[in-house]
Amino acid sequence: MSIPLPLAPLTPSTLDGPALRALAAKVARVHGGHTPSLHELHAAVERLVDGMEGKHPTAALRAEVRTHAHDFALPEGACNSYRRLYQTLEELDRALAVEEPGSPA
Repeated sequence: MSIPLPLAPLTPSTLDGPALRALAAKVARVHGGHTPSLHELHAAVERLVDGMEGKHPTAALRAEVRTHAHDFALPEGACNSYRRLYQTLEELDRALAVEEPGSPA
């Protein structure tokens, strides 16, 4: 069993739409065969980024991402890309919750 490497701190470029889309696509492509919900997560991330780019992310989109990411609970043995995706999504979810008054954190 390999020990996962520590992840570098997130930066603004990690949280940008194109990087997040690419990471979600990569994880779905590599692991979606044995975890089909990752394809649904990838689609939900696409919708969330579209909402962010339109300056209208919604609590419903955030909830959809959390649902497909199983509240950001990583499976045992998750690779660094998988871990980075979930870490990024969780931090983004917290940041968007602050920006959306009255939304669930």
